[in-house]
Amino acid sequence: MVEQDESASVRPLERVLLMNLLVGAVVATLVGIVLMFTINRYQRRLVIAATTDLLTGALNRRKGESLLREAVIEANRTSKVMSVLMFDVDHFKQVNDRFGHLVGDAVLRSIAAEVRSATRGTDSFVRWGGEEFIVVLPNCMGDQAGKIAGSICDLVATLHVRHTAMPAATVSIGVAESASHDTWEALLTRADVALYAAKDNGRNRVEVHQTKVTPTPAVS
Repeated sequence: MVEQDESASVRPLERVLLMNLLVGAVVATLVGIVLMFTINRYQRRLVIAATTDLLTGALNRRKGESLLREAVIEANRTSKVMSVLMFDVDHFKQVNDRFGHLVGDAVLRSIAAEVRSATRGTDSFVRWGGEEFIVVLPNCMGDQAGKIAGSICDLVATLHVRHTAMPAATVSIGVAESASHDTWEALLTRADVALYAAKDNGRNRVEVHQTKVTPTPAVS
């Protein structure tokens, strides 16, 4: 009789203990989920901070160089063509000198927004340095890349930088198409040559590098 009474008195304690364990397990699971979500969000922010130019939202040079190298390797592997645009803001030093660096920053941000609206979702927009940018265009021939560059030129020439008295900025753009057994350095050099041609020919224009180059594969 005494054993039955003791057993009856233990059962509620067991239920309370089990309930506490269950509640504890649920709370621990929820805490784990929140903690994992927080860590993942923090890691994403770190990745963005490590690969993105904070002023313009474009990719930074380190990430852009990596993507350009991968795009050229992929084009060589698949025998497909890709292109690259290289451009900078015309007379940008004069913008900074006349209107100040804050206005110069606003110009770069506005131009970056126009570039993103003119490029494709598969393209990579990179701030290469200062007022110089590149756009990596996978699966894109030179003539198509030239049309995209022309759209960028037109959009930039008509944009108005809010809260400034600055007239519209312009950009000069060089375009280069990949060649068989190309390297990213050679491709970018051709785009740079085309960019300087655009500047020499009056700025606010696009020049497409016309010379087809088939680099000799490196001897291993």
